Amino acid sequence: MRTLLVTILLLVSAVGATRAQDAPKPAEVTPIRAMELYKAKGRAWSHRITEWRRGGKPIISNETGSITESDGKTAGYKTNYTREDGKGGGGSRGNIDIAKPGAEHNAWADEKLRQETLEMAGRVWACRRHTSKQDGIETNTWVSAEYHPLIVKQVKLGVGYCQIRKLTAFDSAERDMWSLYRVVGRSWLQRMDVNVGGKEPMVSYSRSTVKAVTADGATVSNAMLDKNKKAMPGAAAADMKIEFKDLEAEADVPTPVSREKKTCEAGEFDCEVFEIGETKYWNSAVWPSLMVYYDTGNVKAELVEFDLGHDPQRLYRTAGNYYLQKSSTSFGGMQMEQQNRVEVSAVKDGKSTFTMISYDQQGNEQFRNDSELAIGESDGPRMPYTGQLEESVTTPAGTFRCIKTEHEGGITMWMHHGVTIKLLMETKDMSMTQEVIELKLE
Repeated sequence: MRTLLVTILLLVSAVGATRAQDAPKPAEVTPIRAMELYKAKGRAWSHRITEWRRGGKPIISNETGSITESDGKTAGYKTNYTREDGKGGGGSRGNIDIAKPGAEHNAWADEKLRQETLEMAGRVWACRRHTSKQDGIETNTWVSAEYHPLIVKQVKLGVGYCQIRKLTAFDSAERDMWSLYRVVGRSWLQRMDVNVGGKEPMVSYSRSTVKAVTADGATVSNAMLDKNKKAMPGAAAADMKIEFKDLEAEADVPTPVSREKKTCEAGEFDCEVFEIGETKYWNSAVWPSLMVYYDTGNVKAELVEFDLGHDPQRLYRTAGNYYLQKSSTSFGGMQMEQQNRVEVSAVKDGKSTFTMISYDQQGNEQFRNDSELAIGESDGPRMPYTGQLEESVTTPAGTFRCIKTEHEGGITMWMHHGVTIKLLMETKDMSMTQEVIELKLE
């Protein structure tokens, strides 16, 4: 009997510990930005929904939503719903008056609601928790304070019924005006044709290369080249300092008239279109400072090369570089955490020696392995543009411009200079989040 009592107490303690670990954590109060979700065109989100009724199997579905139009006063949106078993789905469109939120949206914006933080969709969210009861169903909803009324998590419970909704992805559609200059090694080549008196156009090129980046700005080298892409006599490359300042506050910042795809010699780009007089200018929407194309009649400029600058082997080029990565895995109602550290100890004769160490959630070393990697030259094109998607990703290690890729098995990865800054995996049975919490990259 004594042994049985001890076993029961241990089980109760384990369940309590698991519940405490999964519970939302208190945080400093973040003011609610009412209806902020609808104030920017292009915002998009995804939810994973698990629904269960007594006597039946769980039904798993995915729902996506996006803001199709917004002027800050009214917004258009669309949603799409699919069941993973293929037995249902559909979509809808609608409009919303941002100045006149509905009763539910108002209830979720009550500053008296308790604030809690949740880790969801690869980031930490300051949420307000709202509880309601109707027709025997208790609903707890965690709504983002920053992007109200975005649902981060929602749990509905009733007799013989349960539905859990979780945010799996979110795109704030907020532009980084200086994204072009945030990656060392990035370069672009632009061609300019100048027509003079109906003669053959005078052709020249300009190449820009990001040499250094800090939190406050970047140093960019600019070189003028002749029609053969050779340095012009007496025209040495010049360095230019770029200051990362808030352009949105500048009164003379032009407003794009439209957004469209534009194909140039360097590839196809998602562009914002500007009009100055009768001339249209196409600038990248992802890298706003990157000119893609314009033609005034006498002068035509076009982007002909674009190297994203990400060096897949940068971590391994310098001894002392390292990263510490945290991994959280949830499955079967349980959660497991571990950490992995990779550190370069030596670089010699074209080889990089590095050590990988794995730790369990108590910090105990579980695995250690020394390896070598052959490293190539760092000169020349690093990652020519072929339509890659680049996004800013923030982790405890900082904010990084990352190449985003999606893979089979519900895996999404964000990589910066070959380092996996963040990884998300979502399947029917488990979810996993990996993110870099420390990084030294010289």
